[in-house]
Amino acid sequence: MTIVDRDACSRIIRVLCDARKSDLGDSPGMGWLMVHYPDGTTNQIHFLPGRNPESEGIRWGKHDFALSRKRFYDVLRQAGVDVTRIPEGEH
Repeated sequence: MTIVDRDACSRIIRVLCDARKSDLGDSPGMGWLMVHYPDGTTNQIHFLPGRNPESEGIRWGKHDFALSRKRFYDVLRQAGVDVTRIPEGEH
């Protein structure tokens, strides 16, 4: 799925920027989100199992972060993403 609405993309990035640094070890990625910027650069953000049922883990570059699963899924849902297709990891 591609999200092209600039406001929806901005809301997603704002939620990602609020993530807290975390150590998720060698957790394998369960999926990914590719961010394409107007200048042609991209970032791939991997979904990882969170440390508890309320958190979502992400890996951005070489760094792991945790954020509120509810807040993240809400903003994805508002952008038209079917969040039921995002696999849940072991918590």
